[in-house]
This record gives sequence, C-alpha cells and structure tokens, in this order.
Amino acid sequence: MYVFDRAYNDFDLWKKIVSIKSDFVTRLKDSPRVRYLQIKILHKMKNKDGVLYDGPYKPTNKTNCKKNLKLRHVIYRDPVSQKIFHFVCSDSKISGQTIADIYKRRWAVELLFRWLKGHLDIRRLPVKTKNAVRVLLAVAVLFQLLLQLKKLTDQFKGTLWGLLRTIRSGSIQKSLMDTGPPDGCRWSSASVVGSTA
Repeated sequence: MYVFDRAYNDFDLWKKIVSIKSDFVTRLKDSPRVRYLQIKILHKMKNKDGVLYDGPYKPTNKTNCKKNLKLRHVIYRDPVSQKIFHFVCSDSKISGQTIADIYKRRWAVELLFRWLKGHLDIRRLPVKTKNAVRVLLAVAVLFQLLLQLKKLTDQFKGTLWGLLRTIRSGSIQKSLMDTGPPDGCRWSSASVVGSTA
C-alpha cells in the first residue's frame, strides 16, 4: 500500500501502482468537482463525523477517464478537528474508515522524519550509495527508538528533544570530569589549593 500526500496527484503514477498489483491512498487536490461534491454531501450530513461519502472517483481530466482505472473517492470528516479530507484509493475491499486510518498513519511517518532531520542532523547525508543511505537512516530510526525506550524506562516527563539534550550535556560533563583540567590550568585543584594556603 502506497500512501502519499496530494502533491502527488498523478493519474499515470496511480496507474503504474495498480499495474504492479499494489494499492494506494492519497488526498485529492482541490477542484470545482471536489468542492461541488463536498457541498452536496455536507448538505445531507451536517452533523455527522467519520466517512461521509464512499463512491467512485471521477477524474476531472477527460483523458484520464479513458484509462480504465476504477478508483474510490472517500470524503471523511475528522471527529476531533472537524476538518474534511478527500481521499482517492485503489483498494475496493477495505472500508472508508480504514482508508482514513491508513492516511493518518502517514502523518506519523512525516513527524518521525521531521524529528530525525531536526534533531539528529540528517538533512544532508555524507554518503551517496543506496546501501549507505539505508544504513544511516536505519541507525537514526534505531537511535530514536532507543531514546523512546529510555524515556519510558526512566519515566522522563519531558520531550524526546529534552531527553536528548540531557544525555548530551551529561556525557559532556562526565567526559570533562574524567579527563580533568589540562596540565598548567589555573583552575586545577592543585593550583587552587596552593593559592589558598
């Protein structure tokens, strides 16, 4: 199952995914047809949440209609935010609620990658081969999972970023204390004792 955002509304891409015996879930871009259907559905179901519509998808481009690709259009209202989502899916067997849940999981993956980029500094990878990129991403995800495990076992109340800062500053302090001040440093314990005597 491929899940992607509405930036990738491409009928040819959808056809390729279906041709390799896979399925996809994506959000629809705004269009007059989508707006018209939404107004029509919302007029009937004013106070309902969840799946408001589950029917065939009719593309706005007439050339796409000739490509014999049967897709579903699901309109879903989130019960918490009351935001309305339009999904297109190629799987005809799963429920409309499952389609919305699958798309919701995509957002968790987006947040994970945002966290990895922001806190583990993997915006630009120092390697170029596919295998090396996979290894670096696997290590970054493993590190994030280990942080989550430490947060649970230590019952840390802050964020993962706060825990990471605590670990970093603690390891720096420990390494400084283990090595001590360099020879001849005026803050070393011998020179401080000598000055007070």
